[in-house]
Amino acid sequence: APEVVSLVKKQAEDLRSGASQKNGEEVTDEATSKIDNVNEKSAVKAANGSSSTPSSSSSSKVKVPFTKEELSALAKGVKKFPPGGANRWDQIAHYVNNLCRPADPRTKEECIETFNQVNKTVKAQRNGGSTAVPAKTAEAANTETSKPPEENSSGWSSEQDQQLQNGLAKYPATMEKNERWTKIAQEVPGKSKKECVQRFKEIRNAIKAKK
Repeated sequence: APEVVSLVKKQAEDLRSGASQKNGEEVTDEATSKIDNVNEKSAVKAANGSSSTPSSSSSSKVKVPFTKEELSALAKGVKKFPPGGANRWDQIAHYVNNLCRPADPRTKEECIETFNQVNKTVKAQRNGGSTAVPAKTAEAANTETSKPPEENSSGWSSEQDQQLQNGLAKYPATMEKNERWTKIAQEVPGKSKKECVQRFKEIRNAIKAKK
């Protein structure tokens, strides 16, 4: 009987030992699996981080504002290349780059954007705002838009005709003639005093002819 009890105890200890060893193996396998998962996630994260680095570092080019010299060249280019010409803004950009020789050549998109900004500033100035844009640039910009205005056979746009009419109404005929037409011409950017007088005579004659 004592031998049987001793044998049973031994078998029980063997079973416990085998079970704990098995549990230990399972724990080890589970830990190894978790470590592998962590390593895999770390590798993926590192790969993603390295792939996203170039895109973040390759930031877009910073826009540099036009200098006074470039604004002046832009105004001259706008006058030199009138609306309706082929590749007008390409020619204007080329003209600005040739005159000013900027480190980074100006694109036609930059010229159009700057021109539109100047045009808005000029309108704000006329409504009582202020601007630091050179007068010549503002004056030239006010005669143009990024899209060519409609022009009649005389070379005057409908906008310029309206500006002439506004000038005539603003400065009455009671003023000294030379001073009056100088003021009126200032209301029609892009047109000289002589051109304004000539246009006025054309309109007046056309009205008389209709009567």
